[in-house]
Amino acid sequence: MVAMTEVKQLRAKIEELRFRSEETIETENNFMLHFLRDENDVAFLESATERQIERKLRKFTSNWFKNARALLGTMKLTIVSLQETCQQHRADLITKSDLSGILTAVDFEKLIIKRTELVNQLEEKNIHMAGLKGVTGKTSLAMTEEKQAMMNLETEMRTVLNRTDEVTRAIQKLEKEVAAVQMHNTKDYVTLDELRAQLQDYEAPSVSEYIERKEEAHVLEKEEKMLQRKIYILNMKLNNAIRRRNRLEEN
Repeated sequence: MVAMTEVKQLRAKIEELRFRSEETIETENNFMLHFLRDENDVAFLESATERQIERKLRKFTSNWFKNARALLGTMKLTIVSLQETCQQHRADLITKSDLSGILTAVDFEKLIIKRTELVNQLEEKNIHMAGLKGVTGKTSLAMTEEKQAMMNLETEMRTVLNRTDEVTRAIQKLEKEVAAVQMHNTKDYVTLDELRAQLQDYEAPSVSEYIERKEEAHVLEKEEKMLQRKIYILNMKLNNAIRRRNRLEEN
């Protein structure tokens, strides 16, 4: 009896592994169909932006979660159906056990055989139901892990996008500064070209011209000093004349 139970548990475990393998293969195939159907998808992945890839991955994950929830719903209904069947079998066994007092020995022997068959069937269904619960739990765990991975991916994507925006703003600021410097340099180049042209056209005076202009400047300085002295004397005479007039007016 113990060996039979272990065999049944191993069969349930094998069935669970087969189901998980088929589910993994199906998920992989769906992923390939969703992302790599043809050369156009390959070209899209090579040229797409991070936001486009994020939207496509989010859509695939959302569909996968939707299908997984539908599968969980079906498995829960199956488990409920098996539980109801087991309860019905237990009720039938209790009823037949109560009627054993009025049955013949042959009928009682048949009932014992039937009861054994029903107990075995009930045990198989319980083992199968336990396997389904295990698959359900692991599927829920896988969905939780996938959801956490998606949340981590979204957080990382937002960090990358924020960093990209910061770098973009810094580049734009640098481009504006470079444009301003280039404009300033252009103006400096124009001024430099003008100075170069003036230097090329400039002719230094000869020694005789320099001496002559220096003597002219010296003569002009003397005349300026003489005029300043004359103006000073005239101002003094004017002030004296004003004072004399004021005295005459007072007398």
